[in-house]
Amino acid sequence: MSSAIPHEPAPEVPAVGTPLSPAPNIPIVPPSEAAPGTPDHPESWHLPAMRVRPYAALGAVLALVLILAKLPMVWPMGESGDYRNWLAITAEDAAWALIVWALGTVSDRLLSKKPGIQLCLRRSALGLAVVAAIYSVANVGIFRALKQPLNSRILAMIEHVGDLGASLAEYWNWKIMCGMIAAPVFLWVASRSLQKLTSKGRFQRWFLALTGAWMLVGMFFLSHTAADSWQRRAGRNAHREILFSLATDLFTNNRISVNGTFPPDYLGDFQPAALRRTEPVAQAPRNVILFVLESTSAQYLSLYGASYDTTPNLCAEARNAMVFDRAYAHVGYTFCSFMTLTYSVYPGLPWQYRPGGERPLPKGLAELLRDKGYRTAYFSSAKPTWGGMDTMADGAGIDEVFGPEELAPGAEQISWGCEDGPMTDGLLRWIGGMNGAPFFALAWTDQSHHPYTVSHDSPAVEFTDDGKPIDPSKARYLNAIRQADRQLGRLFAFLRERGLDQDTLVVVTGDHGEAFGDPHPIMGHGSGLFDENLRVPLFFWSPKLFPGGSRVEKPGGHIDINPTLANMLGIQPPADWQGCSLLSSEHPGRVYFMADRDGYQFGVVEGKRKGLLYVTGGYERLYDLGADPLEQKDVTSDSPEVASALQARIRAYIHAEEGYLKGR
Repeated sequence: MSSAIPHEPAPEVPAVGTPLSPAPNIPIVPPSEAAPGTPDHPESWHLPAMRVRPYAALGAVLALVLILAKLPMVWPMGESGDYRNWLAITAEDAAWALIVWALGTVSDRLLSKKPGIQLCLRRSALGLAVVAAIYSVANVGIFRALKQPLNSRILAMIEHVGDLGASLAEYWNWKIMCGMIAAPVFLWVASRSLQKLTSKGRFQRWFLALTGAWMLVGMFFLSHTAADSWQRRAGRNAHREILFSLATDLFTNNRISVNGTFPPDYLGDFQPAALRRTEPVAQAPRNVILFVLESTSAQYLSLYGASYDTTPNLCAEARNAMVFDRAYAHVGYTFCSFMTLTYSVYPGLPWQYRPGGERPLPKGLAELLRDKGYRTAYFSSAKPTWGGMDTMADGAGIDEVFGPEELAPGAEQISWGCEDGPMTDGLLRWIGGMNGAPFFALAWTDQSHHPYTVSHDSPAVEFTDDGKPIDPSKARYLNAIRQADRQLGRLFAFLRERGLDQDTLVVVTGDHGEAFGDPHPIMGHGSGLFDENLRVPLFFWSPKLFPGGSRVEKPGGHIDINPTLANMLGIQPPADWQGCSLLSSEHPGRVYFMADRDGYQFGVVEGKRKGLLYVTGGYERLYDLGADPLEQKDVTSDSPEVASALQARIRAYIHAEEGYLKGR
């Protein structure tokens, strides 16, 4: 018996030339519509059968870029503390890289069935990361200049960005330029190249473990730094800082609540100048010149005991002047001080700077004098349009405004304006043309503003600290102050030559201080309440009124200058002038001030005690300026009653100022 083996029929081979037809039920999908993870997807077509995690790659590279970008802030790194600081100041950056990864991964999975939107989101995320890489490098220069990241409050001060050119140039070097080019290129190339590794689960686990560990260890080190340390400021993610501050300004009124009460009699410090009792001055001056030194802190002046020989003319003329040893600006911004010096009002509160309150601004001193037949003028080395000071000058009753275009047409200028010599030349010409008419002049220097321009017509002095060379930027600053002092010497000599010294009162002050990272980690102005930030010179010069000279220890502020001048000139102050004559026995002997560039801060000086309230940071400070003039030791625990009383006075100040701004 035999069996047959069945055979399958041989496949039919089409004849040569017969066209092939596509296999049935196998659709052809265009690459642009392919699902993620498939060979035809445009982001992963070259990775068949692998699960691509592009946000893991992007997060890893972004974390690396943000962390490396801050390395220059602690370089060179020779001690273990340098490494701890690097971890501390980059902890928040690592956290934001993790947030980018988490949000991106979640959105990627939610959009897995919408590949077009998914692809658009991936590309947008990569583009935003490139912008973030560029800004992270630029932030190094910003931090060097400001000792903090850029925020909305700083941007609000910048109306004419071109005027900042001279200041920005010092921190804008080839290294930052190269970094701003290299960082985005590296991020773009590395993140796309690393996508091959993201298909492996180990990559994502290592990324989470390393970045998370960096963040946690960094936050541990950061938590062991002081609340107002430079590490806290450097540790802010630059992108979060500017975006969150802008959002806060746009969607909130920035109003803060300061808890606690105060004795009602504390409001007596804020009585209008018109209600204060003053003693008449026997010999009133005829002419007044208010000479404002830009960014000039009292602590750098030889007039106030500094080791730098910065003010030889002021020192020599102190025998003809009343010198106030503890005078303060109320806020570290030029336009705010301009407002206080011209209208005799506090600059307002951080969330509502004047002008902008419901109460109209009062008459300025210049307007009162103009009504009595005085000629009035404003002279500025800087462009008067900065901060709208030309508009404020006009509103305060100043008839003529002279800026760099009028004072030094065609002369070499920096981006801020011109040197102080042409400004002084213009002032002297104007005074010389008075022909006996009484005059009031406001003169404002600029060379001592960053970048601290040094004139070529006088040799620079080599300043040192205990025989050691000082930072070049600080050396230029000290030379700029010395050259401003030279202009004052020219003014005093001119008044004597013209016989005007017996009839003219010259008031010299600074609009605010300036900091150089010592003894506190703050640079420039606007962001601190220490003496280097706000303590300014105040010098009343009149050989007739102050023969032999005198020194006054009682604290005073810019708000008191116009009431003092009105007292000396025999003029009744307007009803809503704030402050009090420094010659009045009713002056409270206290000065109030604030800052907002690095969080909301308020302060008060009473005698040799200074109380500070850091509202944003949630802590207080008390300094004994007599025993600790550099404000190194917080003595709150040593003098709790004094600290409590000064904090109550700060609350009274905020309460009174809010009422004033509302017209009450």
